[in-house]
Amino acid sequence: MKKASFMLIVLFGINSFNQAQNSFYKIYEGPSWEWGWDVSETNDEGYIIVGQVTTSQNEDDIYVIKTNHSGDTLWTRSIGGIENDYGYSIRQTSDKGYIIAGSKLGSLPEATDDSMYLVKLSENGEVMWSNTYGGSENNSGGYVEMTDDNGFIILSFDCLRKTASNGDILWTKPLNYLSSDRYGMGICVTSNGGYAITGNGYWDSFLMKTDSNGDTVWLKSYNYYVDMDCESVKETTDGGYVVVGSASGYHPNGPYASDILMIITDSMGDTLRTRNFGFGYGYSADITNDGGFIITGDCPVNLNTNVFLIKTNTLGDIIWKKTYDFLESEYGYSVKQTSDSGYIVTGRIEYSSNKKTDIFLLKTDKEGNVNGLPTSSISRYNRNDIKVYPNPAGDILNIQRNENSEVLIEILDINGKLIYQKSTADCFVRIDISKYPEGPYIAKLSSDSNIITRLIIKGKSY
Repeated sequence: MKKASFMLIVLFGINSFNQAQNSFYKIYEGPSWEWGWDVSETNDEGYIIVGQVTTSQNEDDIYVIKTNHSGDTLWTRSIGGIENDYGYSIRQTSDKGYIIAGSKLGSLPEATDDSMYLVKLSENGEVMWSNTYGGSENNSGGYVEMTDDNGFIILSFDCLRKTASNGDILWTKPLNYLSSDRYGMGICVTSNGGYAITGNGYWDSFLMKTDSNGDTVWLKSYNYYVDMDCESVKETTDGGYVVVGSASGYHPNGPYASDILMIITDSMGDTLRTRNFGFGYGYSADITNDGGFIITGDCPVNLNTNVFLIKTNTLGDIIWKKTYDFLESEYGYSVKQTSDSGYIVTGRIEYSSNKKTDIFLLKTDKEGNVNGLPTSSISRYNRNDIKVYPNPAGDILNIQRNENSEVLIEILDINGKLIYQKSTADCFVRIDISKYPEGPYIAKLSSDSNIITRLIIKGKSY
């Protein structure tokens, strides 16, 4: 009996070790253009991917790939009609089926508006029902989450909808209290049954909290950079929120270059800290089982674009960062932590011939490593570079830097008198200088290893 028990323990240990070390990368070749927008782990420890495929009729259909634990294809589905159909997010439902949210763009001349598209699949990928939701709003985009009553909450650019489990609308809340140029990009269900939504406008990004009926509790605007693009929001373990996206403006790599951005807030959406992870674009984030965060997107490496993963602690400080280059240019659009504490990423591969793209699936271990795939650190520009703007400045002075490390910021007048002082690890600081007279000042940033100074002008240039 003891021998049998020992053997069971050994076998269980070997199986657990193999599961914990599971990592791979898979490329799913299709006929022309395929994109992977979202990925989720399924209850059989496999994975489900949703995206889009361009058909031989030059139309776009929703494309679904179901894989096993090793990323091998079990089945695929192409869902669409005469319209162009796009699938942007997918979740497994309580009946082991799947729910897809996306959009439908009519191909007929009179069909000029996008519609929200919700599709329910069986466990085997057969379409059980589909609903289209139109209206006067811009219904592009599609982000879905499960709710406690087995229904769904879906977000389009301009509208929040709650449905029953069969897709029937329970209520609709247009986002018309936002200015007309703002649109929703990401949503999560909060621990109190409400919803957190992030998105963007021409001049700012925002985070809003609603109750379970979709009514606004609060709305916060963020305009730390000249141009921001917030893509993903998650509730943190302490009841706050983490928002991930990109930011650009006054960039050393050019006016259209962008940095990977993270904003960590408290439960009311007020910023606790910001993080700038260097040149690239951030698209998706997940909360990890240690309370930290995992982020994916893409960044330039040499002459190509590569997928990256950044693992941080609860404060947003980097624990490790990896880039992955397995063909030419790769773009990561969705990341989730898996049950074995690793990470799963999907996106697209773009070939230099520009004649097609393929969907990829990347599975890493908990340290971001993949068997047979070399990784490297993310390329960054000069860590000592800081941007102080506008300069000359009016009432507000912005200081942006590239390192999330502790620094002492001081503002001194031309006689060396200290007029402002703050210690912070944030990569972005906004300083109110409205009470100071016009003239030249010195901005001084001091760390354990370096001191950087910049001349700034308050008011007109001298």
